[in-house]
Amino acid sequence: MSLDVTESGVEPAFSEKQDTPVKLPWKVLGRALGFPNHDHELWWLNCAPLLNAMLRQCNYDIHLQYQYMSCFYLHVIPVLGPFFAPGTTPRFFSKLNKDGYPIDFSMNFQKTGATVRMSFAVLTEFSGLPQDPLAQFGTREFLGKLALIDPNIDLRWMNHFESEFAIRNGDAQHLAEKLAPYQWQTKGVALDLKKDGTITPKVYYLSLPPSKLTGIPGSTMFFSAIDRLGAEVPGLFLIREYFKPLVKAKAAEAVLLGLDCVSMAKSPRIKVSSPTTGLHAKTSAPSGLSGAL
Repeated sequence: MSLDVTESGVEPAFSEKQDTPVKLPWKVLGRALGFPNHDHELWWLNCAPLLNAMLRQCNYDIHLQYQYMSCFYLHVIPVLGPFFAPGTTPRFFSKLNKDGYPIDFSMNFQKTGATVRMSFAVLTEFSGLPQDPLAQFGTREFLGKLALIDPNIDLRWMNHFESEFAIRNGDAQHLAEKLAPYQWQTKGVALDLKKDGTITPKVYYLSLPPSKLTGIPGSTMFFSAIDRLGAEVPGLFLIREYFKPLVKAKAAEAVLLGLDCVSMAKSPRIKVSSPTTGLHAKTSAPSGLSGAL
């Protein structure tokens, strides 16, 4: 869901009655906690009303609203980088939003109800600069800190794919000069906000930058990396087998690889997507495959 940003804040996607007696969590938290800097305040004013409205629309109870609004305040806003006003050029252009903003909110509808998801690019003070032109370095640190407070977070799969897709800084600078700014993003994070009070973190890798560097198609790159993980988790090779004939016929090309960063007991999934064709395949540990067109 896109953001309509202003210097003073954004109206929620679902309007609140002006005379409602309910004290909305985003207002209470903003007044109680204050803001460490102006960027933090602007991100809160432009995003918190929308997030809170979506949580209410999806029937999260008031305690969960406070929990997830606090999570957004404490953990997500600090990694969004400097706020930038509409019409200005950001230092790092994210693919999550047509205007380059590094944050997006969405709802996932299932039989059990709707789940709110926060998707964002993890940015640091060096993202978009020569020290980290493709914003590669913040994601692992962000999830590592989150794992310290949530024992259900497991980063073993992520560590594997980080080593597979990492781009050396010298090569990253060269790529940044060749690619358009909207093509710089190499990865993103999503947090599924569950109604049982738990969070499912996900990491997404984009194939374009490393493919441009190596000349290896995204499908080949992703499936080779999955194969090397397959010895540890049986069944993951099925994703490649699902895609192989379609890629060979040039009916699809994988451009996105996503994975759940949760313990094996929770059956984490790996998903390979070709958004242009609407094709995706996913598998859960230790086995199982589903796909859709």
